Amino acid sequence: IRWADLNARSWQRRKEIFYTSLATLGAIILGAFVVYFVNEFLPPKFVATTISALNLIFPLFAKFLTSFESHSDEGSVQTSLYCKIALFRWVNTAFVITLITHFTSTLEKDENGMIPKVFEIFVADILMTNGLQIADPFGHLQKHIIAPRAKTQDAMNLAMSGTDYELAERYTNMTKLLFLAFWFNAIYPGAFFLCGIGFIFIFIADRFSLTRTWARTSKLGTSIADASRT
Repeated sequence: IRWADLNARSWQRRKEIFYTSLATLGAIILGAFVVYFVNEFLPPKFVATTISALNLIFPLFAKFLTSFESHSDEGSVQTSLYCKIALFRWVNTAFVITLITHFTSTLEKDENGMIPKVFEIFVADILMTNGLQIADPFGHLQKHIIAPRAKTQDAMNLAMSGTDYELAERYTNMTKLLFLAFWFNAIYPGAFFLCGIGFIFIFIADRFSLTRTWARTSKLGTSIADASRT
């Protein structure tokens, strides 16, 4: 329960969600333009890297936006965060690449074709997301640089508590790959195979992070699971 937000009026909550939704829409449009310019002026192999990088960066911005919203419990916060990240990642991963690829290049086998680009997106997303998660650079910075130099025991314990994570972001990490596979399955059935490999990597990386690097999080209900199934 978020006690500080319990007295927020319903109109205030709707207004805050409206403004943060507009900011999310603006971020989606900006990300689409970034991918478009990379596709036009840089080699095609940089498109997949750019898409994966945007998918990694946006959850930080979405968390910042959600901090301005009033929610009665943590489950509601995670649901709002899930909607923002899922919408951005689905559009950025599947819709944008469909729009910027010429129709006549859809079935081409060269690097400008749709199928090679989808394959590169899968590979870049699987390797970059899970590799960065397992490497945990921020966690190592906290434990090996900041903690030994802490001036109090409490500050050192706080630095050693582990890396914070958002359950909403973990859900969208899976639904993003699944959505990408379903979106392109008509022209690229192998996307389901790549999606399965991605899920295996996600399972291994999340199990490692849960037992080794992630901090304990708040207890949540089933709101995110319900939103994901919807």
